[in-house]
Amino acid sequence: MEKGAKTKMILILSMCKEPLHEEEFVRPIERILSEKGVSFFTRSYLKLKESDLKNAKKVIISGTSLKDGEYLYPKNFEKLSWIKNFEKPILGICAGAQVLAVFQGQKIFACTEIGSTPVVFRKEFFGCNGKIEVYSLHQMCFTSSRDKFIEFGRSKSCIHAMKVINKPFYGVLFHPEVKNHEIILNFCRI
Repeated sequence: MEKGAKTKMILILSMCKEPLHEEEFVRPIERILSEKGVSFFTRSYLKLKESDLKNAKKVIISGTSLKDGEYLYPKNFEKLSWIKNFEKPILGICAGAQVLAVFQGQKIFACTEIGSTPVVFRKEFFGCNGKIEVYSLHQMCFTSSRDKFIEFGRSKSCIHAMKVINKPFYGVLFHPEVKNHEIILNFCRI
């Protein structure tokens, strides 16, 4: 597993406030990539440098604990403003998907789903199609706008998989680092 920033690597952007939370939300992504020989480096969104973005081929924005909502506070959210002008592929997982949605002008609203959740994919999304079980751990969802997103998958409660129109930005509200690892690996292949 490579930890230093080098050109053409996957950047895993940790949204976790506490290092202990990274064990649940970041380390599994690192293990999935490491097992397949994918080069990566990890940074906290609070400590991200311009050179990290330059050296990244793609970015995976991690999820975080239900207690870690501070990324939506204005002073912290400002640290993510690079997304507005970024052109490389991004996969936002849970909190990462919420961040992508907010940058597209969408609203966050209360919506709790925890555990195994059936999601219907009406279009193929990184190897997922039809009705599949995913692992959810969120208490917030986001609104949908057809002029901002292509919706790929939905539970009974909310959107679970989307792509931003005109950008290579993808978001999943569920956690493919727990179940459905192929989403992460297929994203790394595009």
